Amino acid sequence: MKKVSLTFVLICSCLVGFSQQQYQHSQYLKNAYLLNPAASGIYDYIDISIGARQQWLGFNNAPQTFYVSGHTSLTGGMPKYNPSLRTGRRGPTRTPDIKTGKIKHVVGGYMMKDKYGAFNQYNMMGTYAFHLPVMSGYNLSFGLGAGVAQYSFDQTEVEMLTPGDQTYANYIGNGTNRWFGDLSAGLWFYSNELFVGLSSSQIIRDYLSFGAASFADYELQNHYKATAGYKFQINRDIAITPAFLVKYMSPAPASVDFSVKMDYDKWLWASLSYRHQDAAIAMVGFNINDLFNISYSFDYTISDMRRYNNGGHELVLGVTIGR
Repeated sequence: MKKVSLTFVLICSCLVGFSQQQYQHSQYLKNAYLLNPAASGIYDYIDISIGARQQWLGFNNAPQTFYVSGHTSLTGGMPKYNPSLRTGRRGPTRTPDIKTGKIKHVVGGYMMKDKYGAFNQYNMMGTYAFHLPVMSGYNLSFGLGAGVAQYSFDQTEVEMLTPGDQTYANYIGNGTNRWFGDLSAGLWFYSNELFVGLSSSQIIRDYLSFGAASFADYELQNHYKATAGYKFQINRDIAITPAFLVKYMSPAPASVDFSVKMDYDKWLWASLSYRHQDAAIAMVGFNINDLFNISYSFDYTISDMRRYNNGGHELVLGVTIGR
């Protein structure tokens, strides 16, 4: 098993405590639900995503994220999947247009593991969203999420540089697992072309203490996210969607992503993104059939960290039931 020094572990603690305390997510245009509970149920089918992300490839004990999420509208009953309905269809499976103009009740949830160095974070969240028509062709969704999370520390991943270090002894002696409750909320204004979202997570702001004078103690901070985009239909087959995502957590500086996504014939998509002073990102994906779709993205590091890693990978498998 690879081990990391205590120095690296403590650096990770500082980064978690004073920078972004939540996972990085490059494919926000593919699965906005992970950023905002109100973004669930946009399409009228059961939408499941299974994702894996490896950040800073080649850097030992770099962040890794794994998740599974799903949500569905309860309005009109649960959609049913019948593979016999499409057996005679030719050509690619096209993503349906977004439907507005009706009230919808949507439930969902996700489970996630985020690993960085010797630290592990586990999240379980259930969500509810209410979609309300506000004008012709436009809906406004209100979303709430409630769940629990656990921070844990794997001391087998640590190699002590200074035997008998008191900070480390105090940290281990007071337990290495902490549970806390989590709340999130969001708004999502959308049509078939436009989306605008605002959300907040870690609303409870628990204080994680690992004992007296522990270097790893920190208070969870509210995370705020704002995103927007507009789809321009260039011709019958091609649509272009410029979008942005802003993430903020005090006292860290805001993280800003700018993206341009192209859809071809509603079954193939590709995008380019720029995360300010961090990475350039390329994504490609397509519908495999009525049930499955897949997308892959690569993060090319442009910060000083590029000297120590070979970028990052993110792979997402989508399952759409009842389309």
